[in-house]
Amino acid sequence: MLKYLDIKKKQIYSINTNLPSASLSSINYSKKIKKYFKKSKVSFDLVLLGMGDDGHIASIFPKNLQKKSNKIARSVVKKDFERITINLKIINNSKNIFLWLNTRKRTKIFRSFYGNKINEIPVSYLNRKRMLVFSLF
Repeated sequence: MLKYLDIKKKQIYSINTNLPSASLSSINYSKKIKKYFKKSKVSFDLVLLGMGDDGHIASIFPKNLQKKSNKIARSVVKKDFERITINLKIINNSKNIFLWLNTRKRTKIFRSFYGNKINEIPVSYLNRKRMLVFSLF
């Protein structure tokens, strides 16, 4: 998707997943982001997200939701995978949050979860003022 935008490769800060562990990759990514923003508040221009059937976003799952973490990135370990994610605070500091709901089921789930912070569903904690939801349903 990014190849269709008029931006230079040096403007894209991807996560190096070729390191020996997700933990090392998250530390490496955090350093890269800190270096870019120097002492300024970390604020991406755009964060593009999808959502899982359980309301998770960016590998932030209901059971590993950290609402007040000051880390930029962290590793997430589940039984069958390891992932790297940025934290909720960083996502919500972004200038624009685009949430893509690619199925009718997820659109319905989003509507039932959104704004309901009691259930600890990660998608419900997204910054409404900066979010645009895309759904074909």
